[in-house]
Amino acid sequence: MPNRKHPITVWLAGSCLLLLSLAALVGDSEATTVIPQTLSELTDANTHIVRGDVRAIDSRWNADRTLIVTDVSLWVGESFKGAARGQIIVTLPGGRIDDLVLDVVGTPTFALEEEVLLFLQRGEDDNFLIPDLYQGKFRLTTGDDGTTWLSNDHSTLPQLLPNRASSLTSSERMPFETFRGELESALRGGAR
Repeated sequence: MPNRKHPITVWLAGSCLLLLSLAALVGDSEATTVIPQTLSELTDANTHIVRGDVRAIDSRWNADRTLIVTDVSLWVGESFKGAARGQIIVTLPGGRIDDLVLDVVGTPTFALEEEVLLFLQRGEDDNFLIPDLYQGKFRLTTGDDGTTWLSNDHSTLPQLLPNRASSLTSSERMPFETFRGELESALRGGAR
């Protein structure tokens, strides 16, 4: 008579293995902590500040195949700090490959053809990184009247510009030209 294991025994053994694997992953994980920054702090902490359009979004494995990352291809139209022109790649932790999803809390999201303003640092592989997570990504939209508005997915503008909080709209956005003046002042060292 062949040696067969009862289906419940096989299921329990598989479930225990899965739980042990998950426990090991959770034990090694770290929480995402984002410390609110002012515009001066964000400007000082990053090597590049650019405005551009999202052209492509592609997830892949990192070189060691230990982490899913997403490459955002950005066409830079304007550079406020650092020398970045033309097409650059911004690499973010997390993404989706087939049915496998890695969601990293605090990582900004992007959409094709979205216009953005990013606070960046150059990574080891010449791609750019957003070390300040969602605080380093702003969306630009154009209203019906032609005004370009700046907003952040996590409503960080009141912390970023505490002296300008009263000038934000109810949807916590501000005209980009107003923000541009604040950014230029911060780059000169005036917005402290």
